[in-house]
Amino acid sequence: MMKAVHRKIIAFLGFVILFYAPLVSSAELAQYYWGYNVGDTVLTAVISPDGNYVGIGTSQGYVFLFNKAGEVILKYKTEDQADDVAMTPSGDLVVYDNADYIYYFKGSQLYWRYSPKEGGAGSSIDISSDGRYIVVGSTSDWVYLLDTSGNLLCKYDTGPGLLTDWDVYVVRISNNGNFIAAGNAHGVYFLSKTCTLLWTEELGKVQYLDMPDDGSYVVAAVGNTVYKFTKLGSLDWEITTSGDVTALRVSSDGKYIGIGDSTGKVYLFTKEGAKLWEYNTGSKVTTIDLSSGESNVLVGSSNGVAILLSNRRDTLWRASFSNAVNSVAITPNSQYFAIGAGYSVYYYELRGILEVYTTPSDAEVYVNGDFIGKTPLTDYAILAGTYQVSIRKEDYQEIKEVVAISPGKLTTLNRELKLLPAILTITTTPSGANVYLNGNPIGITPIQNKEVEPGTYTLKIEKSGYQIIQEIITLSPGKSTTINKELIPLTVSVTINSNPTGAIVYVNGEQKGMTPLTLSLLPGTYSIKLIKNGYQEYNTQITVKVGQPVTINPTLSKISVSSSPSSSTITRSSAPSTQKSVSSSFAVGPSNSNQAIVTGVKNEKMILAGLGIIALVGLLVVVSKKKRKSQKDKKIVTEAKELFPSQLLKKYEPLEFLGEGGFAKVFKAKRKSDGKIVAVKIPRIDESTSKVFLREVGTWLHLDHPNIVKLYEADILPVPHLEMEFVEGVDLNGKTIRSLEEYPKPTEEGLALKFTKGITQAVKYAHSQNVLHRDIKPLNILLKHDLTPKLTDWGLSKIGVTTSSKTAAGYTPLYAAPEQLLPSQYGHTDYRTDLYQIGAVLYELLTGRPPYEGHSPAELIGKITDPDYIPKKPSEFNPELYIFDSFFEKALAKRKEDRFQSADEMLQALEELERLVKKRKELKETVAELKKTLNKSQLELKKSKSTEEAKLKTLEILDLYQKLAALYCELNSKSELLEILESLKYYTRKDDLKRDLEKAEEYLRSYIEENLPIGEEFAQKLNELISHIKAEVKGGSL
Repeated sequence: MMKAVHRKIIAFLGFVILFYAPLVSSAELAQYYWGYNVGDTVLTAVISPDGNYVGIGTSQGYVFLFNKAGEVILKYKTEDQADDVAMTPSGDLVVYDNADYIYYFKGSQLYWRYSPKEGGAGSSIDISSDGRYIVVGSTSDWVYLLDTSGNLLCKYDTGPGLLTDWDVYVVRISNNGNFIAAGNAHGVYFLSKTCTLLWTEELGKVQYLDMPDDGSYVVAAVGNTVYKFTKLGSLDWEITTSGDVTALRVSSDGKYIGIGDSTGKVYLFTKEGAKLWEYNTGSKVTTIDLSSGESNVLVGSSNGVAILLSNRRDTLWRASFSNAVNSVAITPNSQYFAIGAGYSVYYYELRGILEVYTTPSDAEVYVNGDFIGKTPLTDYAILAGTYQVSIRKEDYQEIKEVVAISPGKLTTLNRELKLLPAILTITTTPSGANVYLNGNPIGITPIQNKEVEPGTYTLKIEKSGYQIIQEIITLSPGKSTTINKELIPLTVSVTINSNPTGAIVYVNGEQKGMTPLTLSLLPGTYSIKLIKNGYQEYNTQITVKVGQPVTINPTLSKISVSSSPSSSTITRSSAPSTQKSVSSSFAVGPSNSNQAIVTGVKNEKMILAGLGIIALVGLLVVVSKKKRKSQKDKKIVTEAKELFPSQLLKKYEPLEFLGEGGFAKVFKAKRKSDGKIVAVKIPRIDESTSKVFLREVGTWLHLDHPNIVKLYEADILPVPHLEMEFVEGVDLNGKTIRSLEEYPKPTEEGLALKFTKGITQAVKYAHSQNVLHRDIKPLNILLKHDLTPKLTDWGLSKIGVTTSSKTAAGYTPLYAAPEQLLPSQYGHTDYRTDLYQIGAVLYELLTGRPPYEGHSPAELIGKITDPDYIPKKPSEFNPELYIFDSFFEKALAKRKEDRFQSADEMLQALEELERLVKKRKELKETVAELKKTLNKSQLELKKSKSTEEAKLKTLEILDLYQKLAALYCELNSKSELLEILESLKYYTRKDDLKRDLEKAEEYLRSYIEENLPIGEEFAQKLNELISHIKAEVKGGSL
C-alpha cells in the first residue's frame, strides 16, 4: 500500500504552498513529478546531468526548456522540424532543425543562430560533456564543429566528389572535443579536433552510433550487426541482434553498451562484448539511454511502454503511455529521467530502497526524525540523498548514522542493538574499598556513575581490616543503581605481656584476664591497667588501628617502704621509660598554723605575679599586631618594587604591579635606557622549558601589526622575562579595563564586531607569516584607550603555559577547538583552530556566555568533542541575534573542513554582518519615523468629518501598516508583527481575509515557538494580504 507523501502546507491568501520531504514509499521506485502537453509530437528529449533542466524538440519545430519544477523557461519556434537537441551541463540548449539552422539558447534567450553554407537539413547534434564544443551532422554529408559562442571551428565533408549527398545520420563528440565520430550512408568516420579524418570504415548505412565520453572507442550498428572499433580504427568485436538495431547508447563512462532492436528486445553488453542480459519489451524499441557506473537502462518502445531496468535486469520502473515513446533521457547518476511520448514530456525521480533489520527486532526506525516503521523494515522507497537514520528500542542504545541512498539501489542496514548501560554508583564508609563484579575489579570507592552492562552480578566490596561484603545485585538497562555501605571493621589482635607475668588485665575498667593475654579488639582507643600484688599499678592508653596488631610488654615496678625520725613517707619508685611517671607523696605538714598562712600568702603573690606576666605578654602581642599592620600598609605601597625581580632593577624601574596569573607576573615599568614605558612579563618556567621558551616566542619578535602586542625583547638571563608594548586599557565608569576578559558582556553588536575584526586581521597577518596562536581568548585580547584590540601571548601555548584554565596541552579548554582536545578524531591543529577560537570569543561577546560550559573539565571537554552536541544559537539568547546564527554554524563547526577556511573568508563574513547590523539600525530608525506618522494618522482619522475623508485616512493608515510589516519582516520582529496583524482585523469585514490574518498569526506564533526567522515567502504573502485589505477599503479588487 502506498504511504502518504510527507508534506507541510502553508495556506493563506487563497494560495497553497506545498513543501515535500523526500520520504515516500510505493511499490514503484520512480516518483512522478510533472507532465507537460506541448501540443505537438515530441521527437527528442534531453536532461541536464544534475536533472535541473529538461529540453525537447517537436515535429513542428518547437523547442521547450523546462526547469526541475516543470515551469516553462523557453518556448521557441524554429524554422522547421527540430530533429535533434542537446544540452550543456549548465542547461544551455542547442537545436539543429530541418531547415539547416543551429540554435543556441541560454535560459529563455536565443544566444546565437548559425546556418552552414552547404545547405541540407539538420540530422544530429551533440555537445562535449565539458560543454565547450558542439558537433552537428547534416543531410548534405557535412560534419561541423563549433564552439559555444557560435564560431565554426572546422568542418568535414564525408562524401567528397560524390554526385549525391551521403546523409550524416548521427554524430558524437568526446568530453574535451578531441574526437568526433559520425555515421552516414557510407559507414563510420572518426575525426580529430581539427576535423582531420583519422580513419573511416565502410559498413553501409550507419544510423546508430555512439562512443564514451573519453572517445576511447566507437560502437556502430548496420542492420542487425553491431561493431566496436578502437579509437585507432581496429575492429574490437562484432555481434548480431535478433532484429535490426533501432536504438544504441554507450554509458558516458564507457563501461556498458545498451542496444534495442526492431523485435522489441533490449540488450546490455559490457565494453568487452560480453552480453549481460536481454529483455523483450513486446514492441519495437524506439529509444534508449544509459546512466553511468553500474548503469541503469531506460528504454522506450513503439507501443508506448517505457521501462527502467537495472544492470542486473531488475525492473525498477515501468509505465504505459497512450502514444509511442519517441525519446528518453536519464541523468548519469540515474536520479532523474524524462520521457517524451506523443505530445507530452514527463519528469520523474528515481528512488532507492531502504531496508533495516535489527537483533532483536521490533525497533523503531526514524529518518530525519520522522518515524517510518519498525524492524524488520523492508522495501521502503525513499528519494535519493543523505539521511540521518535513527534506530530506537526501549532499554537499548539508540543507533544514529548517516545513510546515503542511491537511485535504484537497495541500501540495507543490519544492526545488533546493544542494551543501554546500567549506571552504578557505590560509596562506602570509610572510602577506599575495592569493588568487584563477578570477580572482576571495577574500581575503588567512591565509584560514581560507572557504566556497566545490564545483568545480574555478584558484588564484592573489600577493604583491608574490614569485613568483606558480598551480595547479588541486578542492574537494569538505562537505570541508575546507588549502593551505600558502611564497612564493619575486623577485630585486631592485641597482646598484653608483663614482667613478671600474672598481672590482672583491665581494659576500659573491665577485667579481661591475666598476662600473658591476647585479646581481639575492634579499632579504637582503650585504657589498659595492670595490677599485681607487690607491684606498682601500671596504666597506659593504646590506639588500635584497622589491620595493625598491638603488643605491649611493660616491666612492673616493685613497691618500697622507708622511715626516719622527722618524717614518715611512702613513695613509688621511678617508673620505667615506657610508662608515664606517676608519683604520690604524703608529707607531715608544719606544726604551726601561721606557717600555713604564710605559705598561702606566698602562693597568692606568685599567682598575681603570674597574672601580671600574662597581661604584659598580651600587651606585647597587641603592639606587635599593630606594627605588622603598619608594615603591611607600607608593603602595599612598595609592592611593585618588592615583587619585581632584583636581577632586572638595573634595566627597569618598576612602576606598577599589573597582575598575576597562573603563568606569569606582569609589571608596568620604565626602561632605564631611554625612559620608555613598557610591560614586563616574568613567566614561571623551569630550566628545561626555558630552552623552548626562546624558540617559541622568537616568532613573536617578528610580528608587526596594529592589532598585535609588540614584543620588544625576550630573554632568559638574568631571569626569564618578556619586554613588550604597554597597552594602557580603557577607562569604563572609573575602572580600567585592560582586556576583553573584564569587558562587560553581552557587548553591543557593532562593538563586538569591531573587536573581532581587529583580532581576525591580526590572525590573517600572522598566518601569512606562518605563525599560529592556538590560545585566543578574551584574556589574551588587550584593549587600548580607543578600544583597539591587541592580541598578546603568541607562541606560549606550545610551551604548555597559559594564563588560566589550562590543560596539559597548553591551551584554555573553554575556548579550545575540538582538534586540540581530541586530535585522534578531529586531526591536528592548524590555522582553522585560530579561526574557531575567534568565533568562540565573538559568541561570548554577543551572548555573554561561552559556547560550551560544564560543571567539570571532563564535562566541558566532552561537550566540545561530541559531534552531536551543538551550542545554543545566539538567537536563543536574544531573537535579534538571528543574523549571527548561520555565522556560528560555520565558525564553531566541529570539523575543520566545515569552518571558515581562511581569515580572509571570515573577514568577509564579518563585514557582511557589519553591513546587516548597520542596515538594521537604519531600518529601526525608519520604523520609529513610520510609527510617529501612524500615530498622527490615527488621530486624524478620529477627527474625520466625512466618509470620503475617513476612507482616505484609513487607506493612509493601511499603507503605513504595510510598510511597517515589510520592515518588521526584514528585522525579524515577530512580536511587533503580531500586533500589526491583530490591528489589521479591525479594517476588514470579509471572513476570508480575517481567516487569512488568523492563519498568518498562527504561522508567526509557530516561528516564535520554534525560533525560526521570518522568510521572504511569508513577507511576500503578507504584503499581498494587506493589499487585499486595502482593495476592500477602496471598494474594488486587485
